[in-house]
Amino acid sequence: MAVSSDLHISPALKHLRLIATVGAAALALCLLAQLLVGAFVHFTDVSTTTLRPDPSTLPAKVVESAGGEELLPARGRGEGKVEVNTVISRGGILLQRTAELTQTVGVLCAIALALAMFQAVTIAGNGRVPGVEMAVTASSWATLIALLCVPWRSVFDGFAYPGVFMNFEQLQQSSALLRSHAPGAPSALAFYSTHFLYPVLMIAGLAAVVLRFRLGVEQGVIATHTSQFDEMLEREIRSRKLGELSTPRAVGALNHAIGGLGLGESVGPQPAASPAQAPRPAAAKMPLPEEEPATPKKGRKPMSARLLDLTEDDEEAGGARRPI
Repeated sequence: MAVSSDLHISPALKHLRLIATVGAAALALCLLAQLLVGAFVHFTDVSTTTLRPDPSTLPAKVVESAGGEELLPARGRGEGKVEVNTVISRGGILLQRTAELTQTVGVLCAIALALAMFQAVTIAGNGRVPGVEMAVTASSWATLIALLCVPWRSVFDGFAYPGVFMNFEQLQQSSALLRSHAPGAPSALAFYSTHFLYPVLMIAGLAAVVLRFRLGVEQGVIATHTSQFDEMLEREIRSRKLGELSTPRAVGALNHAIGGLGLGESVGPQPAASPAQAPRPAAAKMPLPEEEPATPKKGRKPMSARLLDLTEDDEEAGGARRPI
């Protein structure tokens, strides 16, 4: 039973392929932006500023002490550093807004990518597309990437894995604890892996996943234009390694037509030609008279001189002239 072209799976696969490609590209940009935000927060001080009073604006205080009295230092003072007020700066506000936008768009793109590939695998499997196994592998890796992107610590308090797209406050807190070596600070390996190593690996993984997915669903996309037919033909020729068709199509067709009657093929007995079709013998060619050369050969008199000699001989013989 022939399947109608309107019910073919090609439009659906093309639509899902576009969603997967755009979603992967947007997710890669969000991962790059999250990596840059983490680098600015951890390696620079642009996200915070310190509030310190101006000494010129403070009122002067005069301290009087009674002579002979020993002043005891206040207990608890002078031990350690004095704490200062640290607040978020303008650069920190910009980084916070960038992180919020990156987190929202990145999580949505990761979920959309995983769902699009899952739908494409379902459609390609029902349509028995030859490259469905490649699409299944790409869908599995896309699901893993989406799970790594979700900020699990924001959803479940106390979750061990924070997620690549963690919020800005948690990022600042983790960075401050790591730099101060305070109790409860995350390990350096876990911090750098989550905020710097995982985004780089996921960007490279997205490129491989999208390429494998497109190759997997390519067999299910039918050609609708002449250029697409030509591309499919060229790929088939290269895959089969047909030497006579590797040149342009006109030369390839000519070689194929000529090669159809090879020298090694046996030729059967030919029927005898009928008398009507028998070839006629070629007529013998009569030699043409040689023309008198324009210049006489050496030692030979010209025609006018020979005629004059004949005339003189006739006159001497009897005076009668023979007609020429």
